[in-house]
Amino acid sequence: MTDSIHETAINPKALAFQRREALMELIKENHPELREIVEQMMTSTDPYFRRDVIKMAASSDIGVAIDCLTKALDDENDYVRQDAVSILLEKKGPDAIGEISKLQEDSSYTIRSMVEKAIKDFGEPKQFQPENQGMDSEEPEQALVAETEQEATEPDVETPTESSEPQETTTSGTESISVPSTKESRPPSIAPLDESGSPNIPVSNDLEAQFFGEDTEQFLALSGQLKKLHKEQDKQNILT
Repeated sequence: MTDSIHETAINPKALAFQRREALMELIKENHPELREIVEQMMTSTDPYFRRDVIKMAASSDIGVAIDCLTKALDDENDYVRQDAVSILLEKKGPDAIGEISKLQEDSSYTIRSMVEKAIKDFGEPKQFQPENQGMDSEEPEQALVAETEQEATEPDVETPTESSEPQETTTSGTESISVPSTKESRPPSIAPLDESGSPNIPVSNDLEAQFFGEDTEQFLALSGQLKKLHKEQDKQNILT
């Protein structure tokens, strides 16, 4: 009896409904050659018959079903591929993204939309990771630990700050008090006076570079004196 059902299922000359009924019986019996039978039935030139085959195969052994549906993704008919995508998503969920992602550029707009929506809902397909990847991932951690230990063994270098000033120590009784030094190492901020009592300031287009370099405070003081001198000269010019 089973042999006759088997022959009916794979016979391309048998009527379509007879072949479908035979396939259903073979699925119920979990026929050992069910995978080969389904593959042979999928060679039919009738796309509607192939759609029926993958829908019935989906209710069979999971291995046979997934194998049939995965191969149906390459079917020449849009509706067969569409059914395969739909059933794979129903049976595997996010795990089907790996199989259906190759149809992102499919000629069918419906199939592209289905795949795009599935990827949006479930995410991109997971990439294969080798078994020894966990061992390889320890190398960066070891390098980080070695770098940290090296930094810990290096001596700390103190960076001098501008606020550090020499200290003078005075002794009062039994107590020692540190007082900031009042000695000024920089040149005086006031220019010397000439015989008339006016600031003796040489005329130069680069006063800052000539006298004080980058000392902005001294340059500002000198600029004020220069302005005052110019005003006095202007008054004398007016009087004369």
